[in-house]
Amino acid sequence: VGKVGAWVAAFAHDECRHPYRFSAREVLLFLSQAERAEVDTLRAFESNGIRGPDLAQLTADDLRYMGLPVGYANSFMAERAAFLSPPLPVYVPPEVLEVELSAAAAAAAAASNVGDDTGSGDTASPSSHPPPVEFDDLLKGVLGDALPVEVEASVTFESVYSIDELGFSFSAQVRAMVTWPDTLLWSMCDAVDASKMDAKECAYTWRPRLNWANARDVEVLESQLYTFVPGKPLAMYIEVVRGEFTMSLAHQKFPKDVQKLAVSLYINCVHCRRHRIRFGAVVGAVTDQAALVGDAGPERMRSGPKADYLSGWELATAKEDIEAWEQPLVQSKPGDITAEGGMLREMVDQAVALGNYDADADTTLSLAVVRVKVARKTQFYVLNYVLVVILLTGLSWIGLLLDPSLLEERAGMSLTLVLALNVFQLLLNSDIPKAGYLTPMHSFVIGSTFFVALVAIESVAVAVLRRRVAVRVRLMAALGGSKHKLKTLGQGSVLPSVD
Repeated sequence: VGKVGAWVAAFAHDECRHPYRFSAREVLLFLSQAERAEVDTLRAFESNGIRGPDLAQLTADDLRYMGLPVGYANSFMAERAAFLSPPLPVYVPPEVLEVELSAAAAAAAAASNVGDDTGSGDTASPSSHPPPVEFDDLLKGVLGDALPVEVEASVTFESVYSIDELGFSFSAQVRAMVTWPDTLLWSMCDAVDASKMDAKECAYTWRPRLNWANARDVEVLESQLYTFVPGKPLAMYIEVVRGEFTMSLAHQKFPKDVQKLAVSLYINCVHCRRHRIRFGAVVGAVTDQAALVGDAGPERMRSGPKADYLSGWELATAKEDIEAWEQPLVQSKPGDITAEGGMLREMVDQAVALGNYDADADTTLSLAVVRVKVARKTQFYVLNYVLVVILLTGLSWIGLLLDPSLLEERAGMSLTLVLALNVFQLLLNSDIPKAGYLTPMHSFVIGSTFFVALVAIESVAVAVLRRRVAVRVRLMAALGGSKHKLKTLGQGSVLPSVD
């Protein structure tokens, strides 16, 4: 059906056809309904045998070659582009469609008084066309029963090759497949690449323009379009993108944390909300990365250890680790974000007055969200941080075995170990974003640093006490004679004797 005039339904009786499939006679009937139709124009099209495919491919030079005025040629090109643009999908249940189309065709035929004298040839006099019938009236019953068009989305993470924690982003290649029913489908389309989607009948089939809501920079690598008309008319659009997506992080369990990578997309369409196009079922999947990286090549290569494909992370591929859902996204209305009495508010008010903008229109978009889990490779931090920190902390115990009088050596060793632990602290801080809480890993390193610092404090305290004891011994020796045995100064604490 689409944007075909109602007179086509009256002429064809039992079907509405897209202009691309017009015969030469139907092209003449279409042109005769135009306000600027002239006899010379109709004769030019008739003499050149312009059919539907020719009508869609005509250029301004072709029209001037046919003898049409420049002004008419330019306006024809502009109006044709608008007329042939693919209509938004509409879904009407098949049982309702059959009844309503039969009634609409019968009513149009009766109103047009189309008889058997119309003939079936490719050429006819322009005066033999039926009178026009309003398109909205013809399909009012059909489109009135239209249901919200639910687009089924399937999003697959084909590869995740970089995670930037400091930039709160990840880089991935994602494949999106969206499928929807469309009662207005009229042609089979098998466009395996972008060039074929803009050629022949596929160019006049609606396809969604996908917007990746959380993408920073993406590149479309591949796009395909397929339609299936027999039975229930269905269409499927495939798009493969690669680029950078934003992400949120939570490091409360670092380095044994699990993060979630999400992509969200919506259909960018001015009138999609009015036509109630939204996502229904949303399915997510992850390609097995190990199969892509490590299972190719000679046997001696495949027999080696499992290959790494993502630095520091392991991508989960189990179904239970993949989440997918539809989420409404409410956008701000222009009238709600304009200053009272400002120029933008005045422009919005004028648009509302002219009927070009509906201030009460629903601004909610339908988002398809798919989220997968990535687990941090804890072994890396255990081997390169935890074990080394434990070793450095253990080395600080050697200072407890040194002679307490060697304060410089004991304190110097502890302070050197503290500086080494500070280096590890700086390395950890450079790996993850600045947060307002301590992670388990940071708590461990800070605790080890304080422990080593306590060894240095203990060395200083022992040295100070020894000096005080020595002073006291000398003082008592001077006051009490040359030989003194110092008594116990408390349970478990005895000062050395002085001869």
